[in-house]
Amino acid sequence: MSLTCHVPFSVRASFTADEDTLLMKYIATYNPAKKYRCGNALYKRLETNVDNKWNWSKTHPWQSWQYRYRKNMEEFDRRILKYQKKKGIDSEKPSGTKAQVPSSDEEEAVTDRSKETSKGKKRASDQGKRPARCWE
Repeated sequence: MSLTCHVPFSVRASFTADEDTLLMKYIATYNPAKKYRCGNALYKRLETNVDNKWNWSKTHPWQSWQYRYRKNMEEFDRRILKYQKKKGIDSEKPSGTKAQVPSSDEEEAVTDRSKETSKGKKRASDQGKRPARCWE
């Protein structure tokens, strides 16, 4: 009789356009200023999800969310600034202040829109870019 050991493995989940939009809104709301957007605390708080505000955050570990932002920092920062202007969020406000969380209805609308617009488009993350530097 032979004993075999089956080691469970994890499958890497790709990021979706919806997750990018939700991450953008999270950063825009909870870390409005650029400072500390690459720090660990912002993404650990996202993954910990103490108040169950971000159910979508469990799809990736905090390090993956952080790397996703760093890898696409220029695009995220552009979208964050646009979102902040639209929502009247002060981009100079220090992080850690109480902020609004997107409603479930808003998240569903994002999902519907991104499904329509992402068909057949290549994402910046699929082009093998290196992450930008956060300490500038």
